[in-house]
Amino acid sequence: MKSWSRQDLESIEFMDEHELAGLVASLPAHDGAFERCAIINARCGRCTEDCRFCGQSVLSGSLVAGWDLVSAEEVSAAARDARAWGVEYFGIVISGRGPEEGDVPRLVEMIRAMVSAGDMPRPCLSPGICSRDTLRLFREAGLVRLHHNLETSENFFHNICSTHSWQERYETLLAAREVGLEICCGGLFGLGESFRDRVDLAVTLAKLSPESVPVNLYTPVPGARMEGLTPLTSREILRILVMLRAALPGSMIRLCGGRALLGDSLPAALTDVGVNGLMTGNYLLTRGSTYESDVEMLARLGLLV
Repeated sequence: MKSWSRQDLESIEFMDEHELAGLVASLPAHDGAFERCAIINARCGRCTEDCRFCGQSVLSGSLVAGWDLVSAEEVSAAARDARAWGVEYFGIVISGRGPEEGDVPRLVEMIRAMVSAGDMPRPCLSPGICSRDTLRLFREAGLVRLHHNLETSENFFHNICSTHSWQERYETLLAAREVGLEICCGGLFGLGESFRDRVDLAVTLAKLSPESVPVNLYTPVPGARMEGLTPLTSREILRILVMLRAALPGSMIRLCGGRALLGDSLPAALTDVGVNGLMTGNYLLTRGSTYESDVEMLARLGLLV
């Protein structure tokens, strides 16, 4: 298997279509079945952080009213519905910098309820910045995977957030590894970053060897403070996906929010460039695709076992 240097990865930006097609054909196939995940927005809005791409920040001017933590019963019901459609991982996502006082026991309750119910998706949690001790409590409750995106390169991060650092996010991921959790970590592309920033993120991710790498594509949401950005083209997105597959041959490359930007190129992304995972159902503030429509699409492409 070819080992890709940073220079090799950066060259993907400038490849012509013939060169890119040759590269795609040379990439090793990822073993295993195509994997689906889904999430529940278990606490929405009123976040103290100033991430410019997010409509959940109190600084965003968003009209999102938000809500407090939902019940363990509501989480289990949503997970059970996802499992009925064959979803393998189910994520509990909460807004905020990290768990607030009183959140941890309730999140532990949610995880335990999913685990004890049987025949459920494997539990995933997106709690924000966490300490090692807190992550250990989640692991002991039965959590399998921590989701925590780095979003972009360390050098570009200051352009999108000032209330916490990229390093704090990275240290949360290191702590998750230390307590024995799987890692789901990727980024949000189309924030004005360069292709070199995208490569920097990929190189960092390769050092973490995440089991899953979610790829989110920025589309404007009400209240977000990212102005003057041109949405990524399908050509740009496909190059990002190829670059990530080359850099992370052992990770699940999972297409998540914003996939509608691919348009008619979506089937090619799912079958030709190494994507082998998909988020299905709704996202945090916007509707995604229904479980049923995604099952029909994946079956049509021959990606369902």
